[in-house]
Amino acid sequence: MLTKALVRCGLILTLGVSSLIAGLPTSASDGSELSYISIGEMAEGFSEYNLPQTSLLSGRTVELYTVRRGDAFAMRFEFVSPKVLQWTVIAGDETGESGYSEYIATQPREGYFFVEYIPGLNRAQMVSFVLDETRGIATWVFGQFPRRDEDTLSLYERSAQQLSVNASSVEILNANIGGALTAETPRHTLRSSDLVGKRYLYQYSQKDAYEHIYVTDQLFTWHCVSGNEQGLADTDFAQIVKFEDDFYLIVWVEKIMHIVSTITIDYAAMRSSGAMAAFKGWDYGELVNVSSGALITPLQGVDPASDYRLKR
Repeated sequence: MLTKALVRCGLILTLGVSSLIAGLPTSASDGSELSYISIGEMAEGFSEYNLPQTSLLSGRTVELYTVRRGDAFAMRFEFVSPKVLQWTVIAGDETGESGYSEYIATQPREGYFFVEYIPGLNRAQMVSFVLDETRGIATWVFGQFPRRDEDTLSLYERSAQQLSVNASSVEILNANIGGALTAETPRHTLRSSDLVGKRYLYQYSQKDAYEHIYVTDQLFTWHCVSGNEQGLADTDFAQIVKFEDDFYLIVWVEKIMHIVSTITIDYAAMRSSGAMAAFKGWDYGELVNVSSGALITPLQGVDPASDYRLKR
């Protein structure tokens, strides 16, 4: 069924997109083979249409509580300035650990804040969360990137050993603001299928635009139709968190570039906002997170309930 879905996606990749990007600059093909570029090279075009950095969290302290790997876990975040926060583990195995990080923060919708930071260069991690202050809860995302010696297997070898094809990984957790997460705590839907079969154009800048096709509730296809990665496409892990109708978080992990993206999607406002984290270069060295947001245009999608039925 997945193969059939991907074939179907391949057939519709260009339908309707050409007219929407007619005003975007495109580069002529010179016959050279397409290749991936680092996030440091592609980053310039991803923040132009993002929401502005918010200063509304500056001076505030927020505590998040969750259950992580079966045990209580909590952290305190002190937003010491509009760009720097102090994080401290206040419950769990790493209790007492603390540090300062630059952070990206936007307000994608009234009552919600998106935050992402990298907790030190030696951790190979990113952390993001979406605060839902109306209900006093949050969705918390922890991303882990491979070290060089942990990324020695090819995709073929990883598959043969029944490992995930992604060397990077994510944890997506419900959390409570200001107190322990209990059975009575409201929760976001961490694995929504609302977007399956949907297809959209995300324009990040005047020149950078990507098509997204949501294949299943944990796979999506991205296709760069204009910009630095024009012509590249892949199908990667993507999980959709539902906050409310027309408002979601997509968390995706790219298997080639070790990119972990956490992006809020507001289909009422038709724009996305968040950040992408990855190694800056090709050396498994510095991790960077890049502000990322887009203007959204709906495209003709597919109906999984009817389009993939086998003919007998």
